[in-house]
Amino acid sequence: MVPVSMDPHVAAVEFKKKWSEKKGPLFKNDVEEMERFLLGHGGTVMKPNVELALAAAKILAGEEENRWVADRWMMSGDPYLGMVSVLTYGQMAAAYPHMREEIVPILRHSLFHKSKLVRESVVLSIKELAKTDPGYAAHLLEEWAEEGYPVMLRLGLVVLSDGELLRRYPNLINPLRSLCVKSMALLAFHSKETGEPVRELKKVVPEAIAVLATRDPETGFSLMKEWAAKPELRPFVKKALGDKKLRARHPDRVENMLKWMKII
Repeated sequence: MVPVSMDPHVAAVEFKKKWSEKKGPLFKNDVEEMERFLLGHGGTVMKPNVELALAAAKILAGEEENRWVADRWMMSGDPYLGMVSVLTYGQMAAAYPHMREEIVPILRHSLFHKSKLVRESVVLSIKELAKTDPGYAAHLLEEWAEEGYPVMLRLGLVVLSDGELLRRYPNLINPLRSLCVKSMALLAFHSKETGEPVRELKKVVPEAIAVLATRDPETGFSLMKEWAAKPELRPFVKKALGDKKLRARHPDRVENMLKWMKII
């Protein structure tokens, strides 16, 4: 990608202005012009223009015939175009259920992409899918979690602990609980593991536990007591107990748990 030459928000607005009125599938010359715009205003790998990528994905997903564009950009080798592709696949999986059989395996494979930008875009993609079909998204995340890969557990925790999704679909707390349990079991088993996938999972576990305990205190605090009894898992519980929302919602439970942890 090249350095940003336009304010990220302005670039997204300009892109929508230019392409949102386009009807029907895109042709090669359209796509090449899009590519030039995206590569010129997509930002950097460390600071990508997410708003622009989401705008492009929404426009591409407006016609299922544009699937070839997402495939082309995924194969391009450019991280930003790869990000737009993954977001487009997510939008298409939400809009066209009959395409999921082909698209969902690509999203799964993208979790192991060499580019972190592409890998992280899977989170946004599945979140978009969950907004449209929460039941399917939750089933998918639980199915992937069964494979036992840290990267898949991390994806599930990040998506299912999203505050907006949980407000709209409170039942997502059930798969979140399931993935918290699976994640803690994996971390207990791999307590000495220092590889990047496990490190990344460790970063998101405390927040997911805190969200679970905030919204389902009976289950959340019961599980935390169980986990805190294991030395290798206690740090995750302690960090979760420091969550501001959890402390504000259940101050007495938090203090009692902290006191109990001091005496075990």
